[in-house]
Order: sequence, then C-alpha cells, then structure tokens
Amino acid sequence: MNNQTIYWIWIQQLCGYGSKKVAKIMQRFTFAEDFYKASFEEKLLCLGGDTDALTFQDVSDKRLFNARKVIRHCRENNIEIVSPGDENYPKRLLSLPTPPAALYVLGDVLLLNSKLSIGIVGTRKSSDFGEFMARGIASGLSDEGFTVVSGGAMGIDTVAHKSTLQNDGKTICVLGCGIGYNYLRANHNMREEISKKGALVSEYVPQTPTARNSFKLRDRIISGLSDGVVVVEAGEVSGSLVTANYAFDQKRKLYALQKPDGGAVSAGTEKLIRNNKAKPIHFYTDIIDDFKEELEDLKSEEEKENERLRAEFFADAEAQAVHIMDFSKFIKPFRGIKNEQYNAQSSQKDVKPDKEKTEKTPEQSAVKKVSEEDNLDFLSVNARNIYKCLSDEKIHIDILALKTGMAVSDVSSALTELELFGFVQSYQGNTYTKK
Repeated sequence: MNNQTIYWIWIQQLCGYGSKKVAKIMQRFTFAEDFYKASFEEKLLCLGGDTDALTFQDVSDKRLFNARKVIRHCRENNIEIVSPGDENYPKRLLSLPTPPAALYVLGDVLLLNSKLSIGIVGTRKSSDFGEFMARGIASGLSDEGFTVVSGGAMGIDTVAHKSTLQNDGKTICVLGCGIGYNYLRANHNMREEISKKGALVSEYVPQTPTARNSFKLRDRIISGLSDGVVVVEAGEVSGSLVTANYAFDQKRKLYALQKPDGGAVSAGTEKLIRNNKAKPIHFYTDIIDDFKEELEDLKSEEEKENERLRAEFFADAEAQAVHIMDFSKFIKPFRGIKNEQYNAQSSQKDVKPDKEKTEKTPEQSAVKKVSEEDNLDFLSVNARNIYKCLSDEKIHIDILALKTGMAVSDVSSALTELELFGFVQSYQGNTYTKK
C-alpha cells in the first residue's frame, strides 16, 4: 500500500470491476491522484465521454470517503492492498487490457510475482480420473517450484489447491467474491489454510458477495497471474473454457489433458486441442519441457541459497556438535518438509534396531558387500551417491541432502529407488540406514 492506494480504490469504485477505463487512466496519468484532481474534461477523455462522469463533482468526496473505509477494514483484518505502482503489484497483470485497479490479498503477497506460476482449472463436476490427474499435476509442478493458481471452486480447483498444500507447495486462490464473504462454506477450512500458507486474492472489496459476472472477471486474473494454464477436465460449455480463452488471448501457454491413448478426457479439453488452442499433455512432465530455462534459473537460485545455508551451518562449531537435534535453528527446512513436522521428527530419539537383527558375522558382511558392488551399477547416479552416504547408523534425509548437495526431492526419489531394490531401511522421522 502507498499514498496512491486510496485513489486507486476510488477509481475502482468509479469505473467498476474489469473496466478497460483503468488501462486508459494508467496510460494517461502517472499517479492515480493526478486523475482524481484532473479537470472534468480530462476525466471525460479517459472515460470515453461516459455520461456517468457527469456525476463526478457530486460523488468525488463520498467515494473517497468509502475508499478510506475500505483501507481501514483491510488494516484491521490484515488484508494487503496492492495497486499499480506498488512493488508487489503483479507485473503479469500490467499488460492486460483490463488490469485491476486494486487487488486485496490475505496471505503471502510476494506470491503474486512468483518466478513460475501455473493455473490449474477444471469442471466442478469432476470425474475420478480427472481428480487423480489434477492431483498428480498439482503435486508434480509444485514440487518443481511452480506456484499453483486456481479459483477455489469445487471439483478440479479444490483438488489442485489441496494437493499443493499437502505437498508443502505454494498456491494462490483467486476469489470471485470479496475476501471474508463466505462463499462455498464447504471450502472454508481450505481457504483458511491457503491464507496462512499461500494467498487469497480478490479484485473485489472485502465482503463483496458474488454476482452474475464476478467469476468470469475472476478468470482473467487466474490466467493473468499464470505463465501457463492447464485445463484438466471441462464441459463443452464451461467456466474453465473462459479461463482458457483468456489465457489464449493473453499469450499464456495453454494445456489440455489428454488420455495416454490419445482419447478425450472431456468435451471441453477435446475442443481446445481440436481448435489448436491448447497443447495436449498426459502428465505434468509434458509441461516441464516448456519451462526448462526458467526451472534451471530457479534451481540455480535455490542451490545458491542452500549453499549459503550449508556454509552457515557447518561454520558454526556448536551446530556441528548438536547435529540434528538443533538443526532447525541453523538452517530452514527444505521444500517438502513442514516446519511443524520437521521439528517433531528431529526431536524424536532414535531407537536402535534390535541387536540380534543388525549384527552380522564377518562372512555375511563380506558376502553382502560383494553382492552390493555387483548390483549397484544398474541404479541411477543419484541412488548410488546416496547409498555411499548410508551406514548402519540412522541418518536424516536433510543430512543426506547436505552431504550430497542434492535437493530433498531428488534425495527422496533416490531413497525410494534404493528401497524398491532392498538396499535401504526407512524409519519413523525420515531417517534411513543400509539394509
């Protein structure tokens, strides 16, 4: 929020939601206050001679008074207001023909300018297959570092949000009503969780109820905040197709889910593919291919940050002494590990395996060592590197990530591979030993 916010809220109330007049004002005036103080004739130029402007002189003071009330309500309810000129205003929305004059955000406002964002939308009446695929796409992309954007509706939207949250990813829920209006009570708890771990976003003033066109206007913001949009499942006439059309017009990458055999998932997705509007995909990995450079940049930034944190951790003699018990004090948990879960796990005392089960004769150890050396060649490089770091002593997955310099998600995949072939034993608290 800055000193221009009050004037942008006034402009929003004056022009209405989703108005092209906002873009004209942004082009003609550097500051919203300049438009507020402009002459009657200048205002008319921006508004295309709209006769509603004739009431300017009567309503100006009243509308500014209402804007102050909105700001006061937001301050009292920890709602952030972002408007053009704010550093947190989504850069992706500036190029829209109808950019919002103000956005209201409850949660992490920095997510509005995420490095990579993907919209995931679909029908409210989703099938089991659609939900299964939406779950996999949301989890996979969030694990890669994408912020998942959706509309908080029942069906595919809900699956996308919940799967991202369960995967400790970041998600934005763009509402078709004002923050605080309890639309879809069944999703109340989900919205609460998103406001704490992600962001609730709305163009509408807090407490504004839904209206006839509010969801259609909301859809342009879902696609506008995204680098690409995935339509998982949609009817031939569907709100998801509205979002898809916005994405197509906004030059966003557009994807539609297709069955592995090339069959149609739904009439809406088939229509998008048939009309060459959307690229057919079978899983989230098909989307990854289109963002290789961006993901490399993102991974490079994460590696630099992780390297800095590792250096900070190992430079501290006390940290080395306390090892994993106080690990969370010196380095933040990596993506995929919840703070609460991590602290609870790392504080548990390791229970040593039963002596009879772990002790081996020299002959048994020698045989196993030869057998392991013969069989490691078929494993992936990551799995072999992780195996070298394992012993009969339990070690936490985060320590393995530190020792190898690998991301926790990669370590987890390698450990799964080793478990499948019987090379490792997993224990409670994300700890592992050689088997």
